[in-house]
Amino acid sequence: ADCTEGETEYHLFIELTTEDKAGTPDTNFVTMIGTRGEVPETECNADLSTGNGATGNCQITSSVDIGEFRCVRWRKDGNDWLSINELQVMVGGWPQKSMYGLQLTEQPVTTCIEVEYRFALRIGNDGSPYVPKVKVIGTLGETEEAELSGDYRATFAFVYPSFRSTVNIGEYRCMEWGLEGGDSLRIERIDLFEINDKPQQRPTRELYLVNMRIESVCAEVYYKLTVKLGPGQSDGTEDAIYLRVLGTAGSTESTECTADFSNPGSLVSCTTSSTADIGLFVCVELANGGEDGFRISQLQLDINGVTQPSEYEELAVAGDVVYIDDSVPVTLCYPGRSGAWGEWGDWSRCAVTDCSRGIRMRTRECVKEHENHRYCEGEGVQRGGCLDLENCSGKTEIMDKKVTLA
Repeated sequence: ADCTEGETEYHLFIELTTEDKAGTPDTNFVTMIGTRGEVPETECNADLSTGNGATGNCQITSSVDIGEFRCVRWRKDGNDWLSINELQVMVGGWPQKSMYGLQLTEQPVTTCIEVEYRFALRIGNDGSPYVPKVKVIGTLGETEEAELSGDYRATFAFVYPSFRSTVNIGEYRCMEWGLEGGDSLRIERIDLFEINDKPQQRPTRELYLVNMRIESVCAEVYYKLTVKLGPGQSDGTEDAIYLRVLGTAGSTESTECTADFSNPGSLVSCTTSSTADIGLFVCVELANGGEDGFRISQLQLDINGVTQPSEYEELAVAGDVVYIDDSVPVTLCYPGRSGAWGEWGDWSRCAVTDCSRGIRMRTRECVKEHENHRYCEGEGVQRGGCLDLENCSGKTEIMDKKVTLA
């Protein structure tokens, strides 16, 4: 089928191994995964029933923006097995790197293309016989710690290291650098950082690496907030508006978002930036910096120019208007990426060993629908006061258990 505007076409070319004599009559389902999201699971209608090195192909069309293609998750509807020698994916007519050696059973299998990370490093006035190590962190995960081979002994020289990884990190956010060995290394600047030949935002500051110390640098991320103020006469505000963005790995600082929010019914945009690694976007928190309140009927958030999914793009359609006053910040979350708290665990022992007041605690886990969606609003640890009456001589007849104090 031909693509309509806004849709992407994925072609999967499959070659079975010669060891797989029979192939499989099972129905196969695939999920295309990228740096920004994934295409919902779709049936792959390739005929893979002949085996013995046979080939097949299937086509998937979707309007979902997954960012850059990275992985395929494969599921078989049946208990047969299938051995794929090579899987080649084309996205919008462009071939991606091949994936090899897929062993498929009734359990879902995810396989990812190999991604190359390339650097151009200028060494400062402190070289080293040891090589640095780096880990690249993104919105969905992080690479393994990789050793950047090269000669780092000469000062004021360039080194061009690279490494490969099949981990889908999502969109790039941070790097963690380290050096093992009793020495130090000064990287004056990073002239180039590419992921699969695509230039990324480079750290602007010098890196001074010392044995066994981690040096973390993060890209600056831009957040553009667009809101439509409520239509009522009192729905605007002369006060400053503060924005905090929350994600699966952390949050930005609460930062003033400068714009004119005083005209009811108007569409207003403002931009902030942060180098905090928040992971995958989940929520926005809005606060009023003064005594006035304001109402919004629409909200949209763009991160580095990419519009994020939201349940609040058309609040007014349902007659819903969010009110932000001067006392309590309002948090608006995207439910598709929120987790839910599990049950509280047992209380720990009272953290004293004599007859006195102490502290005990219990925890709960954020139950997530997807491995990367792990944000739950609230705290995972609860602490309470207690008395260790078991060690109070002559008082066990009153109570022989720990109690929580008001």
